[in-house]
Amino acid sequence: MIARNDDLRGQVAIGYARRSTDMQAGSLEDQEAAFKSFCEREGLTYARTITDDAQSGTDLNRRGLRALLGDCENGNGSFSVVLVWDRSRLARPSDRKRGLEIEGRIVSSGKTLICVSDGKKIDDSIVSDVTGLLAYEAGYQDLVRYSKATIRGLLAKVKDKGSPGGPVPYGYDKLIASAAGDPIWIIRTEYDGTKTILTPGQEVHKTLRKGKSYKKQDGEFSTLVPSTDGDRVKTLREIWQKRAEGCSLKSIRDALNKRGVPSPKGRRWCTASLNAIFDNPAYVGDLVYNRRTESKIHVITKDGVKRRQEKRGRKEPAPTERRPEEDWVVVRDAFPPLIDRETFDKVKAMNAANKSRFKPRGRASKSNYVLTGTARCGCCEGNLSGRTTTSGKGYKTRYYTCSTHNNNGGCDKYYQVPADTLEEMALACVADCLKGLLLQKGSGGRRQVKKALTEELTALLDPAPKTESADHQKAELKRKLENLARNMAEMPPEVARNAGLHKEAERLTAELDKLAAEAAKRPAAPPRFTPKDLKSLVKDGMKMLAHLPQALEHGTVEERRELVQLFIQKIEVDPDKKKAVGFFDPAAFVLLMVAGEGFEPSTSWS
Repeated sequence: MIARNDDLRGQVAIGYARRSTDMQAGSLEDQEAAFKSFCEREGLTYARTITDDAQSGTDLNRRGLRALLGDCENGNGSFSVVLVWDRSRLARPSDRKRGLEIEGRIVSSGKTLICVSDGKKIDDSIVSDVTGLLAYEAGYQDLVRYSKATIRGLLAKVKDKGSPGGPVPYGYDKLIASAAGDPIWIIRTEYDGTKTILTPGQEVHKTLRKGKSYKKQDGEFSTLVPSTDGDRVKTLREIWQKRAEGCSLKSIRDALNKRGVPSPKGRRWCTASLNAIFDNPAYVGDLVYNRRTESKIHVITKDGVKRRQEKRGRKEPAPTERRPEEDWVVVRDAFPPLIDRETFDKVKAMNAANKSRFKPRGRASKSNYVLTGTARCGCCEGNLSGRTTTSGKGYKTRYYTCSTHNNNGGCDKYYQVPADTLEEMALACVADCLKGLLLQKGSGGRRQVKKALTEELTALLDPAPKTESADHQKAELKRKLENLARNMAEMPPEVARNAGLHKEAERLTAELDKLAAEAAKRPAAPPRFTPKDLKSLVKDGMKMLAHLPQALEHGTVEERRELVQLFIQKIEVDPDKKKAVGFFDPAAFVLLMVAGEGFEPSTSWS
């Protein structure tokens, strides 16, 4: 513990506390109590605590952490000291350097960062950096071991027909039972996200607010039972029966919305929520685990639990990842079914046949509609999506329709805008913009574009000399520091200190600083481009830009869509007046004003 320090006395401190799961009872409160005790002992004034509750240390985009860094860097609040329990509360990154980056942002903002578990300050010295590297490496390895043990525990629970957690399927409730199988509680998730806890006799015990979960006690396990809300079970079976009879998803959706039946989240039904039900084997009583995963370290495969092959420093995997069906863990007849297997197999075959007949066009980048992402519905502000109709004689006609109406009926207006008419209006408008900016000599817009191009090319100049030998020396020194950190991790801190490893780290750091100072004294190399070369490059660039109108007319759909989005922020369609109005992007509007151009793009159709 550091001694009482006069330079800290009287200063204002805040604390940052984190716990990785809401099962760690009291962790946040314990950390805050330690912050207050430290401040009282060291003569600081404690202001407040910023928390991240049930957040993994591998997530470096946590809300509380963002707030802490924002307060430090933006000067929000009158504090000068930041307290954490230890480095693992700040982060457990797979790339340990990311943890040092977080520390650096706090320290470089002028704040004093202290770990209250040992009372040590964290600064930008080499000793602090090496200690930090070791701490983050050890923290991450602990997380790796915990991750594998957790997944194995969940697998064992699943194979014993126990629910591993996660959302409860529509039409089911969660049953909490004792180890002997005796029912204790029934938990029903309401449409507003709250949870009602019922006794086995279906009497209300209490209600949990949205976002809170029931914490099982030792010896308790959970499974699924048909919902105590009989209307949900009835609706669920009706949905499956209608689909098995050949009804379309749209007709089922519209019928439910017309009757005012709420969807699983209490909103209007959409085809996506119906597909989620038809894809879920839980309705025949099968417990399926590992359909999706949020694990960042280990994954379950058909061959067992495997470590992710993620290279450090790479982008983290998506928060939720779909797993291939061959990796699913399936336990048949784990709980009471709501439909029979014959109906399930029939609907599954129908959906598979439909998917093979109607292949999706893919994302917007593969769409043959130029205004995808730009055209909007004037009634609901939803996007317009492309739709192609084929007449009896085989003639195809392209239209834009309201995607909100198509998806869930949330927009009352059904209409079709001829795609050719709308796209001709937008392309003609952009062509006029390009003509005003690039083709008219002496126009203000042309001068602005030429100026911007000159600035971009100038920024690409590289006046710094190439110093391959110096770069090699830096890399070698950094490699030695990393090796030193690994060696220190394998021995107790006192042994490492007595062996002189800290002094060796300071020597290597001094050599790095010396190389940096020598590099700063070297004379700057002459620019690779002379003013004459730069002028020639700008001239060639302007010629290339002058060909943009041709790309607009003869380019691919993707090229034309990108050009349209450079100038037009959105095109709003009014189905009642049968009129479409285009709105310029603010940045493009400034250039057009400089060029002396002015447009109010609009069109009508019949």
